[in-house]
Amino acid sequence: MKRLFNILMVCGLVVTATSCKKYLDVNTNPNAPISSTPDLILPQAIVSTASYSSQFNSYGAYTDGQIANAGGYGAFGSQTTYNFATTDYTNLFQNSYDNINDYQYVVNNSTTDGNDRYYNAAARIMRAFAYQRLVDTYGDVPYTEAVQGAANTTPKYDKAEDIYTDLFAQLNTAIASIDNATAGVTSINQGPSGKVDVLFSGDMTKWKAFANTIKLRMLIRVQAVPALASVFATEKAKLAGATFLSDDAIVQPGYVGGQDGKQNPQWNTFAYTFSGTAAGSGLSQEPTAYAVGFYDSKKISDPNRGAVVYKSLTASTGQLGSSNNPVSPNGSGWFSGTGSGTAAVGVGVLKGPAMGHPIMLAAESYFLQAEANTIGLVGSLANAQGATGNFNKGIEASFKYLYKDQAGGYSFVSAGGKAYTSAQATADAAAYIASNVGGLGNDLVVFDGLTTQPKRLEAIITQKWIALNFIHGDECYNEYRRTGYPRTVPNGTAVTNAASTLSASTAADKLPTRIQYPSSEYSLNSANVPAAVNNFTSKIFWDIN
Repeated sequence: MKRLFNILMVCGLVVTATSCKKYLDVNTNPNAPISSTPDLILPQAIVSTASYSSQFNSYGAYTDGQIANAGGYGAFGSQTTYNFATTDYTNLFQNSYDNINDYQYVVNNSTTDGNDRYYNAAARIMRAFAYQRLVDTYGDVPYTEAVQGAANTTPKYDKAEDIYTDLFAQLNTAIASIDNATAGVTSINQGPSGKVDVLFSGDMTKWKAFANTIKLRMLIRVQAVPALASVFATEKAKLAGATFLSDDAIVQPGYVGGQDGKQNPQWNTFAYTFSGTAAGSGLSQEPTAYAVGFYDSKKISDPNRGAVVYKSLTASTGQLGSSNNPVSPNGSGWFSGTGSGTAAVGVGVLKGPAMGHPIMLAAESYFLQAEANTIGLVGSLANAQGATGNFNKGIEASFKYLYKDQAGGYSFVSAGGKAYTSAQATADAAAYIASNVGGLGNDLVVFDGLTTQPKRLEAIITQKWIALNFIHGDECYNEYRRTGYPRTVPNGTAVTNAASTLSASTAADKLPTRIQYPSSEYSLNSANVPAAVNNFTSKIFWDIN
């Protein structure tokens, strides 16, 4: 593990000087390395994607009702009003382009049909993943003229719909490269300097399934967008017989606790630092009563997942913007394990400093398939229903991810003596469904009895929201904007209202519809950046509900 981190450190220096240069950065250090190789760049890029996923999670969790300000902390400003400025969340834009530039370097220095095709395919898939996340956040962004360095420091902004269309083509190219591989193709599991594929360990079947799942996510997003109707039909046909992710996509470069810069980024931000002190973000922020309501029987009864996602279902929860929120505990309200500091370990969303970092969960894949089943995009309604249908598989996959320890196994035993095994996850998932039959959460948990598409969609999106809660908050926010689920009651109680008490939003739900482009774009690319973006009325192209 230490060796890989040392390799990534060296790679990071090379990338900073070459492929990772921001598209507006025209400076060159003559004393820095001027070239690298795909086997050095690809692992560093994948690790960066994981790190940035933590940043996207925080942004989404604030805008979708998962995070509140903790007692004793103030000055949250636009995070509580949603009156975002061009100085808010700028890291999402710039870091994404740094990351995309890394993948572009690998694509430019490999081929689609040679022995290095797996490098090209993996980088092309990850580049599409990063661009889709960027488009879902900002809408129109630089694409065809982006990541060209000094050759173009003021790239035009492409229409979001056009970017989506080309991302399908990029993913199709990557899949074809994998499908047409012949003997002699170089594995991306190991390179001359060590581990390369820190995501799927060189398993190209999983890379292909990942690409198909990204395509499915994109098709689900655009299913009702008139301008992309023909694209939808074309890409739907290409998914016939496709396989999708059935395992969690976890980035694991060798995270380790107690060492600066080597802990899992989410853990390091919200639980404990490498020195064992409680992380500042975990102390200043806490879970919302709105989110906890999906576990504590106020909306749905889910005590088993609630016990691993949160330290407590009755304490340390609040509402964004409130001045009466309780104090957050050391390790944060999302750490449910045992021990503290460098000795802290557990399960749930904060498992430990050495936990791998998920960039897509199997649960999301199954819920995407379930929705696709209901509209005939993939399979039929029958594939979503039943004990082994995609809806119930999504619930079970969520339990299984949450019950894993930081090593990716099932070894953790709680202070109360509960052993978190794979079999226990399966049993608890089944018990969760059974216990909600006829109860308050029946229509959000028991899928087979639902007879209308709106009811089915609400159940699927609500369960996806629960599965991705404080893991991929940005995806929760994306799906809320697309569908309006989970439901929120403006001006309701802390349990029913996802919005901040200080919301300045003019939208009916009191939530924002987007964030602003960064100020650097208005300073350095003012001729191209879209003007007059409104936090409460400007929408991403697929947000048509």
